[in-house]
Amino acid sequence: MSGPGPVNRQGTRQGMALEETGVRLAAMLRRALADRLARRTWDAVAGEVADEPRADARADARADARVGAGTVGAGPAGDRGRREMSIAVNALLAALQQAVKADAGLALLLGSQGLSDRTVRPQRFPALAVGAVETRDYSTGEAEGAEILLTLEAWSMVSRREAEGLADAARRIVEAVPEGLGGLRLVNVRHRRTVSRRDVKAGLFVAEASFRAVVE
Repeated sequence: MSGPGPVNRQGTRQGMALEETGVRLAAMLRRALADRLARRTWDAVAGEVADEPRADARADARADARVGAGTVGAGPAGDRGRREMSIAVNALLAALQQAVKADAGLALLLGSQGLSDRTVRPQRFPALAVGAVETRDYSTGEAEGAEILLTLEAWSMVSRREAEGLADAARRIVEAVPEGLGGLRLVNVRHRRTVSRRDVKAGLFVAEASFRAVVE
């Protein structure tokens, strides 16, 4: 009886090489599909921003009504008040962006994109974006001030739980923002509510954390 034939080592190596190539190609395909899905889903979300100018126009109309009623004030004084409110918003958002980047856990989770604008497509998920921002004049006889109603949106492709966890981390960051805001002062900031949902159109989960801040 004859023994086993010679082992075809070259054929074995070729087979292993083909198998490794197949594994790499499958991994590349999965990454490409995930990136494509991320782009498509975020495009669907960002497309909703096109509807926001109408909401902004309504907010502007309400602001104009307040100007007419003397809440903000017309003329140069009113223009100065609006500039002050814009400066206050920018100072608060800049402080939040720095705080997010300085947090090791969030930096690892969000990557270099950090806290982004909702109209900018994120390079990865989960993502943390600035949502609606409403500013009101909050000046007193002693100092000029602004009341800021801010929403941060935590987006996830995985689950509602991940989105809510990111929103909780964002809440911790917001509540720890230092009082000094580059020449302005953060009088107080508090969490108002967090609402989570599944965005059916985009196929993503989002948790929206709302805050109220007063800046002088």
